[in-house]
Amino acid sequence: MDIEFIACPVCKQKLGIYSYVLEGDEVVCANLNCLTTLRIDKHKPLRVSVVPVQQTRNVDSRPESYG
Repeated sequence: MDIEFIACPVCKQKLGIYSYVLEGDEVVCANLNCLTTLRIDKHKPLRVSVVPVQQTRNVDSRPESYG
């Protein structure tokens, strides 16, 4: 499995994203002080965008963290 690395745009935490995570999927920053929801925009090169809290499915039920 391929892993691509990127820094969280909010806290700069290094995140490893597996290739099976599809474009459009959401992940959460692994930094416990950040926990920002990120949307995978593109692979090779990896691009992510910050998802505003208001647009997450449910603030109490966040996507799984990949880090």
